[in-house]
Amino acid sequence: MYLARRFPCIYKGLGFQSLLLVFTHALTAAPINPISTLSLGSNAVVDFESSTFGSALNLLSAGAVTFGERFAGQALTTVGDFDRLSGLPAMGFTIVGGLPNQSLYINAFGLLGRDLNGVGPGGASAANGRGEGSMAALFDTDQSEVGMTFVGTNGGTATISFFARDSILIDRIIVSLADAGISGAIDTYTFHRDGAVRDIAGFTVENDDPGGIGLDDVRYTSAVPEPVSVSYGAVGIIFGLIFRFVSRRRKS
Repeated sequence: MYLARRFPCIYKGLGFQSLLLVFTHALTAAPINPISTLSLGSNAVVDFESSTFGSALNLLSAGAVTFGERFAGQALTTVGDFDRLSGLPAMGFTIVGGLPNQSLYINAFGLLGRDLNGVGPGGASAANGRGEGSMAALFDTDQSEVGMTFVGTNGGTATISFFARDSILIDRIIVSLADAGISGAIDTYTFHRDGAVRDIAGFTVENDDPGGIGLDDVRYTSAVPEPVSVSYGAVGIIFGLIFRFVSRRRKS
């Protein structure tokens, strides 16, 4: 099992934090390494825009990805308002949801876009429940590169654990999230498997960020490119994120 590695965020939204990570860790290749957002070779994205705002869900399937609370076999505990996961997934690598109203929630970052919240012990109806819960993502096909955006961040940390389909932990990374005050920030992270090995079957996210975080724009490679991702190239990522900076996260 790999020890978690802590990565800083130096700028929000445009992937500059990934550039710093690349520079910092260039001489110490790990199982999974940060890359520039512009270098990500994905052809598909889950942006949650087709999901209904305010929905409390157990599981969510979008594109070639299924989202839940954790993987079967992992133990769920809580620390304050936040979910904590421990242990490895059971063989079979199955994603599972949580208790009713304590799994997933479709939130909105300002007026412009929807994002996925893990729901903590406070429940989906509570402001201190949405965004504090753990989240898991299971890909239909194994990946060598993965990207994701966290919204509404306020200077906490997020722990991302990457797993292979045989339930082995590939790597665990802790990222330091940006802080934009009460409005929240947008952080984008992109990762590449060392040697371009295609064995990332899924990942989990836990956080300790004040106010919680939302997950958005999960980027991956689909066997059949999705229409929404055809025009979602590097330029679209940049201008889309710049435009979303004017919005404000709300928990309603």
